[in-house]
This record gives sequence, structure tokens and C-alpha cells, in this order.
Amino acid sequence: MLLHFVAHKGKYGLLSDKFGITRSCYFNCVDEMTEIVSGDLLRKHIYWPCSDRQKEMSDYYLQKFGFPGVIGAVDGTHITISKPPGQQFAEDYFSV
Repeated sequence: MLLHFVAHKGKYGLLSDKFGITRSCYFNCVDEMTEIVSGDLLRKHIYWPCSDRQKEMSDYYLQKFGFPGVIGAVDGTHITISKPPGQQFAEDYFSV
């Protein structure tokens, strides 16, 4: 449910109907999952690397992709951009 919530920009009504539950129940589920993800899972899996690892990762990104000073990347991150003028797209929003 949390992934659907994030993907659909928090449309509780639409998503609670999809799962066949009330909005308040859906809200409580999303709230609980957010607490779990931002607590234990975040501390266990998302952390700042030590200085040796930072250097190793920076060298890797520079050699492989030509990006200086990069020590990590997040897969699946979308940055919303404005629709290119004069082009037709079916999507509601555009991202890079």
C-alpha cells in the first residue's frame, strides 16, 4: 500500500477504493509503514559510507561514468520537469 501511495501522490480516496478499505484504514496502514521504513529499515540499509568507501565509490563513478565527486546513486528516483513544448505525451507528468 505504501508503494501505491507514493506512486499515486497520496490520493487516499482512489487508493482506499482500490484495496476495498476505508480512507482512514488506508491512512493508518500508510502511516504505520512509513514509520517502519523511516525507522529500522532506513538506519539498517541507508547510511553514509566511511571515508575509505567514499573514495572507492567516487573513483568508480568517475572512471565508469565520468562523474566527479559522486559517492552513490538512488535507483528509481524521478525528478519532475515541465512538459516539452509542442510534443504530445499520454503521461500526466514528466520526469528525468
